[in-house]
Amino acid sequence: MRKSFAALAAALAVLAAPAFAAEPTPAKVKAGAPLHIPSDHTLRVYRVARSGEPQVIVDGRIVTVPAATLSSTKGRLATSLSLAELRRLARH
Repeated sequence: MRKSFAALAAALAVLAAPAFAAEPTPAKVKAGAPLHIPSDHTLRVYRVARSGEPQVIVDGRIVTVPAATLSSTKGRLATSLSLAELRRLARH
C-alpha cells in the first residue's frame, strides 16, 4: 500500500510541476528601467523580485507587476495594467 501511494504521489508531483513553474518575463527587467503603463505614464522599476517580475512603488507601497501583464516592444517594457489597477494591487 505504501509503495503504491508513494508512486502515485511521485506521478502527481511530476504532472503538477509545469503548473507551478514561474512564467518567464518577456524581457530582461532591470531596476531603474522605465515601465510604461497605458495612460502614457512611466513608472521606474524599483527592484526585481526573485520571480523576475518588476516591482514598482505606487502610493508609497511596493507593487509586484504580474509577468502575464508585461510586454516588450522595441525594447520598451510595458504593462497592460492601468494606474488604477496598480493602486488596487497596492492596497492588498
